[in-house]
Amino acid sequence: MRERLQWLTPGDDERLRDWARRLAPYAVVTVVLLALLVGVGAWVYFDYLAYGPTESPAAVESEYDVTVESGYGGYVVRPNDQPPDGERAGLVFYPGGRVEPGSYVRTLAPLAERGVTVVVPAVPLNLAVLDSDAASPVVSNENGIDSWYVGGHSLGGAMACRYANGNADRVGGVVLAASYCDVNVSDSGLATVAITGTRDGVLNRERFESNRRFLPADATFVSVEGMNHAQFGNYGAQDGDGEATISTTTAHERVVAALVDWLCAEGEAVGCEDGGRLGRPAGAELDITAARAVRVGGWTSREVSGPARI
Repeated sequence: MRERLQWLTPGDDERLRDWARRLAPYAVVTVVLLALLVGVGAWVYFDYLAYGPTESPAAVESEYDVTVESGYGGYVVRPNDQPPDGERAGLVFYPGGRVEPGSYVRTLAPLAERGVTVVVPAVPLNLAVLDSDAASPVVSNENGIDSWYVGGHSLGGAMACRYANGNADRVGGVVLAASYCDVNVSDSGLATVAITGTRDGVLNRERFESNRRFLPADATFVSVEGMNHAQFGNYGAQDGDGEATISTTTAHERVVAALVDWLCAEGEAVGCEDGGRLGRPAGAELDITAARAVRVGGWTSREVSGPARI
């Protein structure tokens, strides 16, 4: 190659430079077009084709004593019957990857009915990894909340954990729904609950187990029999997921019952005195997590044992 270049004359060199100058604008246009194509493709895949709710989020207002508002790009679900001052809890729930915020309103509406203000913020391209600080404006701007918790589904849970890791002075605990922490919060003092479904085909089980070491020693683990990954929300089937053996309604009831049980243990005013009836009449039969606490390697594990009469 070097020998061939030695045959180039000054005129040849000038012609090459002129050729390069002529092609430069086309090269720039090509790069810009490729960037646009990548951007549009990302928007279509992560936003336009994202998993959305199967109903209007506001539909829960006819079933639960809550008010659904637009806020933080997503939704705020407020209890109509607010707890007394000094006893108000809030939960910022990060959506899973490629899942719209409205997909979690139905899941968490019963928790809001029990006095917890629930916020599901929007994140760029429905990817919480692009804004792990999504809880910050919520915690700063929502007045009257005495204790904050952050959590999320799948990717959202991992990002909520990152936020909590850097803001342990602002939040009291972490809720992991089919998720795990990818940062070490074992010495943070954060209350932690991790809820999974036995039919989940999306969660990386190996990573979930290996990352237990990142959680506090008193973290609570809840396994819901028959529940799959998508049933943490209300957006239908998800690619690669397992086949659920319980209904989505039952799955939601068990998730909320587990959260109520956990929040009661943390001293929150979420109707703990009614035995976890989730607003149903006394004596009503409800498919909830009848949990049995078992010590497993220093963590509290809870296994579902079927319907419980409450």
